[in-house]
Amino acid sequence: MKVIAFLAIYFAGGIALFPFLDLMRPVGVLLDHFYSLIFLDSGADVARRLSLSFIYASLFHLTWSALFSESAKRRASTVNVRDLCYLAFQCLGLFCISLISLGLVGITGQHVPRTEFHQYFTFLVICMLLGLWAWSLKDLLVAATHCAERKLTGTNK
Repeated sequence: MKVIAFLAIYFAGGIALFPFLDLMRPVGVLLDHFYSLIFLDSGADVARRLSLSFIYASLFHLTWSALFSESAKRRASTVNVRDLCYLAFQCLGLFCISLISLGLVGITGQHVPRTEFHQYFTFLVICMLLGLWAWSLKDLLVAATHCAERKLTGTNK
């Protein structure tokens, strides 16, 4: 039941954001410039749709993981600095893999003749998977918070 609710809320929210696509023009230009540096240039319009889809998917996954995932207090109480570094590198690695995959999707999506909404919806579906990096961000934030809390209170377990 959670999966059906996840999909329904995700797609309803993503479709509701489509009219605000023009507000993402500066982010799309920035993303297009970044992709042109690594030879994944897809054009500013495609990058604008990609950026809205990816940002929405990442924020949605982060919110969903914060609200509906298991409690991490038990795990976070034993996290040390080495584990924190591992989580940071894991989060950074997954984010980079998602960005590169997003660029590859943009290149392939550029050449397919579709309407603007159809292309945005396709990117929204793909970004639903690419936004999974946000779960590792949640783990990193929870672990860093509990590690800092232990240092402030002076309790090391």
